[in-house]
Amino acid sequence: MPRLNHFSIVCEDPERLRQWYAHWFKFDELSRADDSIFITDGYFSIGLLKEGSALAEGRDLGLRNVGFQIESIDDVEKRVREFDPSMRIQEQPRGGFAEYRLVDPEGLTIDLSEEGWGADGKQRIPGIRHIVTSNPTNPWRVFDFYSRVFGMKDARLTEDEKPAHAAMFERAADTRVVTGSDATGPVTRIKWDRATRKVVEVVQDADVIPSDQPKGVPFACDGFVNVALLRTSDWLKPNLNHFGMLVRDSYNLMHEIAKENPQRLDQRPQDRPFAEYRVWDPEGNAIDLSEKKGFKVDVGKIERIED
Repeated sequence: MPRLNHFSIVCEDPERLRQWYAHWFKFDELSRADDSIFITDGYFSIGLLKEGSALAEGRDLGLRNVGFQIESIDDVEKRVREFDPSMRIQEQPRGGFAEYRLVDPEGLTIDLSEEGWGADGKQRIPGIRHIVTSNPTNPWRVFDFYSRVFGMKDARLTEDEKPAHAAMFERAADTRVVTGSDATGPVTRIKWDRATRKVVEVVQDADVIPSDQPKGVPFACDGFVNVALLRTSDWLKPNLNHFGMLVRDSYNLMHEIAKENPQRLDQRPQDRPFAEYRVWDPEGNAIDLSEKKGFKVDVGKIERIED
């Protein structure tokens, strides 16, 4: 089965980010090329692509394309044709970091590799268990794409799983909580302001879900990672939006990071299923931290810290 185990961050200072992820989350360095650095949590590889470099391909700063390690490009091509005959897989020049490339129905670039990106494939703690995309129009069509092409499954919480998650929400007195995803009318969101390098609050009207689409956020999983497919808005731009880490002692870890890089102490709203807190790396890429809630990575399998 294909495995989602790669994404890229276009950044100003790859070395600074390498050091930051190594210090806080024990990421290891895999390789360097064209002023860019590839790091890993053991399972995922992350390309820290230098802004303006050939590897960044002119993309703006922030999280960018994802990558699937596949067993057979022939099998993926067959599934793509069955999903949409107009979609095409592009073969990449040899000697790069992926052999093939595909674009999902909403424009997110997907790299495909039969060889992988050099990680040993062993998940660790801390480690990435969650990826979030932001899709312009219909995230349910995107869920159908990932399900049919990559075999991903429905990772929404079942009715039996919801009570346990609801019981895990503990309001931390020193954190701030913005309006949850179930709110209506004007809602408060947070984002990174690159000019001031600080987190700012933005008030906007809640998203109106088209009447022909199901309510809620689709979640997909491949047995190792959970993927949330958000709708876009004036607040969420199309692309990768953030990612989530399974960590120990998430509350104190957030505080330690904030001491070294002053930032607000952000707690995720109660209606969010898979994360307790959020931090930002030095270039403003958002990272959700989860310990008790964990992340649903397969049907009937929620990875969380039990001890």
